[in-house]
Amino acid sequence: MRRKKRVAGLGASLGVGLVAAFCVNVTVARAGDDTPTSLELVRLCNKGTDFCQFHPSGSPTLFAGDAHQIGSTVFNCGPGTALKSVSWTDSSSESNSIGVSFVNATEGEFAGLLGAFKTEFAVTYGHRWGSSDSTTRATDVKVAAGGKGWLVRAAPMQRISGTFELHFKSRFSGHYYWYVPFTITGPAPDATNIETVIQREGPMTSGEGAQCA
Repeated sequence: MRRKKRVAGLGASLGVGLVAAFCVNVTVARAGDDTPTSLELVRLCNKGTDFCQFHPSGSPTLFAGDAHQIGSTVFNCGPGTALKSVSWTDSSSESNSIGVSFVNATEGEFAGLLGAFKTEFAVTYGHRWGSSDSTTRATDVKVAAGGKGWLVRAAPMQRISGTFELHFKSRFSGHYYWYVPFTITGPAPDATNIETVIQREGPMTSGEGAQCA
């Protein structure tokens, strides 16, 4: 069972919120002081703390990622319109406000952070967070005579924000309690209604048309 401690005050610096144990005043770090960065703090999650938990501030937001070409461009030398199958594989991965990767963080310096985040995400929303996803399909492309066609995809993605709460057994940089704001974006492969795969087409250039000679 997770242990909870009473938090009594809140301050913020360089995007890192902090709570000074048993103080009622707000502590504000100044430029040039020894306040740890967000990265320095989250490295210690479940590795230098006696409590580390992620608190989501709301449900994940689903959206379509940046559109980009998938597979190869196909050409039709004619005559007539042709239906060509394009095989493609598209991958998407996560990014976050701390600037660390969870893709290969099962072990290593951010394993504790990854565990705290994924555990809370699964408990709160009932499904697992995926740091990467790869989709492979074949899609038919209709190409007019003398033209070319290609596919563009926007992968389904999700974004969630919240705060990491860290408790230290002894004062760390002067405080027992630290709060680190955190936002993470990653693939949402089950949200197929968000995904878009569309065909683009156009005439071949003179150089491309030379292959039809």
